[in-house]
Amino acid sequence: MWTPALGRLGFKSMKTRIEGIPNKPQTICIISLAFYALTMIAFLCINAPGLTDTSERLRYCLPWLIGLVILFCITLSVCYYFPNIKELKLKFIKEYSFLEEYGYHCKSSFYLKKDKIIQYRYVHDKFSPIIFVSYIRRGTVPYLVTENEECVNIWHFLEYLDEDSYNSLKEDDDAFKHCMEIMIDYMKTKSVLFSRELEICKNLTFYLYNMPDSRPAEYCLGCYDGSCFIDFNIQNGMVFLERISCDGLGCFEISNSEITLSLEESEVFQEEMKKSSFSQKIIRPLVLKLINLNEDLICADVFNQYPLLRINT
Repeated sequence: MWTPALGRLGFKSMKTRIEGIPNKPQTICIISLAFYALTMIAFLCINAPGLTDTSERLRYCLPWLIGLVILFCITLSVCYYFPNIKELKLKFIKEYSFLEEYGYHCKSSFYLKKDKIIQYRYVHDKFSPIIFVSYIRRGTVPYLVTENEECVNIWHFLEYLDEDSYNSLKEDDDAFKHCMEIMIDYMKTKSVLFSRELEICKNLTFYLYNMPDSRPAEYCLGCYDGSCFIDFNIQNGMVFLERISCDGLGCFEISNSEITLSLEESEVFQEEMKKSSFSQKIIRPLVLKLINLNEDLICADVFNQYPLLRINT
C-alpha cells in the first residue's frame, strides 16, 4: 500500500493519544500491573511489623519496587507498540466531522503497523480527495490528491496559493478548519484552474540542493520530486543559468553569462537564497524567466517531459 512521504506537519500537529477503552494487549498489561501492585501492598502489610531495622525494610521492599517499575515500563511499551487503533479512528473521525459540512466523508482507513501510521481517505462528489496521514503520537499531515493520484501537502498548497493567508493561520487554533474554508472556496470559484495549480505546486516547488564539487555552481535548485536540477552562477552581480539536468535526458551545459536576470532581480534572487525557506512566489518566475530566455540552448525533450518549465511568466 502506498503512503505519502512525511511532509511538514503544519501549524497544528493535531496530536493523537492512546485513550478510551484499552485493547487486549493493553488490558492484559494493566490487569497484571494492578494485580502485582495489590500483591506487593498485601505482602508488605503482612511482613512490615516484623521488620524493625530500616536497612532490612529497604532490602525487602526494593525487589518489589524494581519489579513494579519493570512491569510499568512494559505496560507503556505495549501501549506504544499496540495502540488502540479503533479508539484513535473514532476520535479522528469525530475531530474532523466538520468536513461533512463541505460534503466530504471518510471512505476508507487503514493502519500501517510497521510505520505506526493510520491513513484516512476522505472523498467528495466534485472536489479533490483528501488523504490524512496520522503518525501515532506525532501528528497528522493532510494531503490533497491530484488527478494522477499524487499527493500535495495542503499546507504547502495554501502557502503557494496565498502566502498571506498561510502566515495568518500560524497562531489560529482552528487553523486547518479555516484552511479548508479557503480550499473549498477556491475549488468552487476556480475549479478549472485548481487542478493546474495543484500540479504546479506538486512539481514546480523549488528547493535548495547541494551538488558535488564536479558540478560547480553558486546555487542549485531541484524540482519535479528530484527529477530535475537547475544550476545558477553569478557574474558582476547578475544571476545566469549555468546548467540544467533532467532524469533520462542528461545534463545540458548552458553557461550563458550574457543572458541574465536584471540587477534588481538578481539581488532579489540572492536575498531569497539566503533564507531558510525562500518564497516560491518570488523565485518561481525568476527561474522560469532564465529557462525561457535560454530555451534555444535546451533540448526540446526537456519541455516535453517537464512541461511546467515552459510556463509563461
